[in-house]
Amino acid sequence: MRRLLPCLAVPLLLVSSVVRGAGLPPETAARLASALDSLQSPAVAGYTMTVKVTVAKPNGSDREDHLEVMKATRAADGTLVNEVVRSLENGKDVTDKRRAEQSKRESRNDQKTDNEKSGEKKEVGISASLRLPLGDDARLFAFSPAASGGPHAVAFAPLPGHAEDEGLARGTLAWDPATLDPLWLEAEPAVMPDHVSAMKMRFEFARAGELVYPRRTVTDGTGGFLWIKRTFHMDMEVADVVAAPPTPAP
Repeated sequence: MRRLLPCLAVPLLLVSSVVRGAGLPPETAARLASALDSLQSPAVAGYTMTVKVTVAKPNGSDREDHLEVMKATRAADGTLVNEVVRSLENGKDVTDKRRAEQSKRESRNDQKTDNEKSGEKKEVGISASLRLPLGDDARLFAFSPAASGGPHAVAFAPLPGHAEDEGLARGTLAWDPATLDPLWLEAEPAVMPDHVSAMKMRFEFARAGELVYPRRTVTDGTGGFLWIKRTFHMDMEVADVVAAPPTPAP
C-alpha cells in the first residue's frame, strides 16, 4: 500500500486432492485448500475486506498505522473489481487519494499487455510462500499431537529429509469434529526466507452456505534489509461474503 508497508504476498501453494498421511481428515484438507483460495474463486460474487496494518522499527519508533476497507464485486467478465470504501493513514482520511490511485492503476493495467505488466518495477517488500501438508506436498510432512486445540487439532512440520525444502511450513491446524470444517490454522516458514527474520500467520475460517473462507488472517513478523528492518502486524477481516449464483444446468 505504502513505501513502509510490507508487500505481504503469501501465495499458498495448494492442491485440493486427498491428503496422504495420518492426522488430518481428508475432508478437512480438501476444504482447507479450497478455503485458502476461495476469495479469488468464481464461487464468490463479492465481499468486504478490512485491513489494518502497523509497521514500525523493532524498537517501536517510526510507527505507521494504516486502515483500509475495500469492497470487492465480481464483474460480468468474471474479474473482481475493488472499490476503496475508506482509507486512513495515521488517523488521517486519505480515501479520495486512494480511490484516485486505484482508478489510475486499473486504467494503466487495462492498457498494458501481460508482458508489460510482468516487467513492471514493483515495490520492495517482504514476500513469502507457505507450502502446507495438502495435496502432493502432504508426503513431505510429519504429523503429531497438537500442544493446543484439543483432540481435533494436529501439529505438522517437514520431515527431517525435507527440513530445508523451500517454502515448507510448520504449525497447527484445528477443525470442527462435527462438520470437519477447518477452524483455524497457525503456520510459519520452517526456514525463514531471505530478509525475513520472523513471520507467523493465523487463519480463522467461517462458512457462508456451501463456501468455507478465511474470515480473519493475522500476520506478524520482522524483516528488511540490513539496518532497514521493520516489524509488521497485519489484520485482515472478511465480511459480507456473497456466493455466486449456481451455474444453470445445460
